[in-house]
Amino acid sequence: LERCIAERKPPSLTSRMCQALVVGYTTLVEDSAQFQGKGILDRAWLDVVTIRTKYYASLGAWYRATHEQARGEYGNATSRFGIAHGLAQEAQKLAKDFTYSFMPSISSAAAQANFYYPTTPTAPGPPPTLPADAATCLLEITQAT
Repeated sequence: LERCIAERKPPSLTSRMCQALVVGYTTLVEDSAQFQGKGILDRAWLDVVTIRTKYYASLGAWYRATHEQARGEYGNATSRFGIAHGLAQEAQKLAKDFTYSFMPSISSAAAQANFYYPTTPTAPGPPPTLPADAATCLLEITQAT
Protein backbone atom coordinates (compact mmCIF):
# COMPACT_ATOMS: atom_id res chain seq x y z
CA LEU A 1 0.00 0.00 0.00
CA GLU A 2 2.77 2.45 0.89
CA ARG A 3 4.42 1.75 -2.43
CA CYS A 4 1.13 2.30 -4.21
CA ILE A 5 0.75 5.67 -2.49
CA ALA A 6 4.38 6.67 -3.05
CA GLU A 7 4.18 5.86 -6.76
CA ARG A 8 0.93 7.83 -7.03
CA LYS A 9 -1.04 4.95 -8.49
CA PRO A 10 -4.64 5.68 -9.49
CA PRO A 11 -7.00 6.27 -6.55
CA SER A 12 -9.19 3.33 -7.56
CA LEU A 13 -6.26 0.91 -7.23
CA THR A 14 -5.12 2.43 -3.94
CA SER A 15 -8.67 2.22 -2.63
CA ARG A 16 -8.87 -1.46 -3.52
CA MET A 17 -5.53 -2.08 -1.79
CA CYS A 18 -6.85 -0.38 1.35
CA GLN A 19 -10.04 -2.40 1.28
CA ALA A 20 -8.07 -5.63 0.95
CA LEU A 21 -6.06 -4.64 4.04
CA VAL A 22 -9.27 -3.81 5.90
CA VAL A 23 -10.71 -7.24 5.11
CA GLY A 24 -7.53 -8.92 6.33
CA TYR A 25 -7.35 -6.85 9.51
CA THR A 26 -11.06 -7.34 10.24
CA THR A 27 -10.65 -11.09 9.92
CA LEU A 28 -7.62 -10.91 12.20
CA VAL A 29 -9.56 -8.95 14.83
CA GLU A 30 -12.44 -11.42 14.76
CA ASP A 31 -10.16 -14.45 14.94
CA SER A 32 -7.83 -13.07 17.59
CA ALA A 33 -10.59 -11.93 19.95
CA GLN A 34 -11.01 -15.52 21.12
CA PHE A 35 -7.29 -15.82 21.87
CA GLN A 36 -7.26 -12.57 23.81
CA GLY A 37 -9.97 -13.88 26.12
CA LYS A 38 -7.91 -16.97 26.89
CA GLY A 39 -4.78 -15.00 27.79
CA ILE A 40 -2.86 -16.16 24.72
CA LEU A 41 -2.82 -12.75 23.05
CA ASP A 42 -2.38 -9.36 24.67
CA ARG A 43 -5.23 -6.89 24.58
CA ALA A 44 -2.72 -4.33 23.32
CA TRP A 45 -2.23 -6.26 20.08
CA LEU A 46 -5.97 -6.43 19.52
CA ASP A 47 -6.18 -2.67 20.05
CA VAL A 48 -3.34 -2.02 17.59
CA VAL A 49 -5.01 -4.11 14.90
CA THR A 50 -8.38 -2.43 15.53
CA ILE A 51 -6.83 1.04 15.21
CA ARG A 52 -5.07 0.08 12.00
CA THR A 53 -8.31 -1.35 10.62
CA LYS A 54 -10.08 1.97 11.15
CA TYR A 55 -7.12 3.87 9.73
CA TYR A 56 -6.97 1.82 6.52
CA ALA A 57 -10.75 1.94 6.14
CA SER A 58 -10.50 5.72 6.34
CA LEU A 59 -7.74 5.81 3.70
CA GLY A 60 -9.73 3.49 1.45
CA ALA A 61 -12.83 5.66 1.68
CA TRP A 62 -10.77 8.79 1.00
CA TYR A 63 -9.11 7.32 -2.10
CA ARG A 64 -12.46 6.00 -3.34
CA ALA A 65 -13.95 9.48 -2.87
CA THR A 66 -11.03 10.98 -4.80
CA HIS A 67 -11.68 8.52 -7.62
CA GLU A 68 -15.40 9.32 -7.70
CA GLN A 69 -14.70 13.04 -7.63
CA ALA A 70 -12.44 12.67 -10.67
CA ARG A 71 -15.24 10.84 -12.47
CA GLY A 72 -17.67 13.65 -11.70
CA GLU A 73 -19.74 11.70 -9.17
CA TYR A 74 -19.77 14.52 -6.66
CA GLY A 75 -22.62 13.22 -4.50
CA ASN A 76 -20.94 9.87 -3.94
CA ALA A 77 -17.59 11.58 -3.42
CA THR A 78 -19.02 13.90 -0.77
CA SER A 79 -20.57 11.03 1.17
CA ARG A 80 -17.36 9.00 0.98
CA PHE A 81 -15.31 11.97 2.18
CA GLY A 82 -17.69 12.14 5.15
CA ILE A 83 -17.25 8.43 5.82
CA ALA A 84 -13.47 8.79 5.56
CA HIS A 85 -13.53 11.70 7.99
CA GLY A 86 -15.67 9.77 10.48
CA LEU A 87 -13.42 6.71 10.31
CA ALA A 88 -10.30 8.86 10.71
CA GLN A 89 -11.79 10.51 13.80
CA GLU A 90 -12.69 7.09 15.19
CA ALA A 91 -9.15 5.80 14.59
CA GLN A 92 -7.71 8.90 16.24
CA LYS A 93 -10.00 8.52 19.26
CA LEU A 94 -9.02 4.85 19.62
CA ALA A 95 -5.34 5.81 19.32
CA LYS A 96 -5.73 8.47 22.03
CA ASP A 97 -7.46 5.99 24.33
CA PHE A 98 -4.73 3.45 23.58
CA THR A 99 -2.05 6.04 24.38
CA TYR A 100 -3.54 6.63 27.83
CA SER A 101 -4.08 2.95 28.61
CA PHE A 102 -0.94 1.43 27.05
CA MET A 103 1.76 0.32 29.42
CA PRO A 104 4.73 -1.38 27.78
CA SER A 105 4.67 -4.67 29.58
CA ILE A 106 4.93 -8.36 29.09
CA SER A 107 2.13 -10.48 27.74
CA SER A 108 -0.03 -12.32 30.21
CA ALA A 109 0.92 -15.62 28.57
CA ALA A 110 4.62 -14.81 28.92
CA ALA A 111 4.12 -13.72 32.52
CA GLN A 112 2.41 -17.00 33.37
CA ALA A 113 5.18 -18.97 31.70
CA ASN A 114 8.04 -16.98 33.22
CA PHE A 115 10.03 -20.13 33.83
CA TYR A 116 11.05 -19.86 30.16
CA TYR A 117 12.53 -16.46 30.89
CA PRO A 118 14.45 -16.68 34.13
CA THR A 119 14.98 -13.43 35.98
CA THR A 120 18.68 -12.67 36.11
CA PRO A 121 20.65 -9.42 36.05
CA THR A 122 21.15 -9.86 32.28
CA ALA A 123 17.59 -10.99 31.56
CA PRO A 124 15.12 -9.19 33.86
CA GLY A 125 12.14 -11.21 32.67
CA PRO A 126 9.98 -11.90 29.66
CA PRO A 127 10.41 -9.51 26.75
CA PRO A 128 7.75 -6.84 26.13
CA THR A 129 5.16 -7.68 23.50
CA LEU A 130 5.02 -4.21 21.93
CA PRO A 131 7.70 -1.54 21.66
CA ALA A 132 7.47 1.27 24.17
CA ASP A 133 6.74 3.84 21.45
CA ALA A 134 3.87 1.87 19.88
CA ALA A 135 1.16 4.11 21.30
CA THR A 136 2.81 7.37 20.27
CA CYS A 137 3.50 6.07 16.75
CA LEU A 138 -0.13 5.06 16.29
CA LEU A 139 -1.28 8.45 17.53
CA GLU A 140 1.05 10.26 15.11
CA ILE A 141 -0.13 8.16 12.18
CA THR A 142 -3.80 8.75 12.89
CA GLN A 143 -3.30 12.47 13.46
CA ALA A 144 -1.60 12.81 10.10
CA THR A 145 -4.81 11.88 8.26
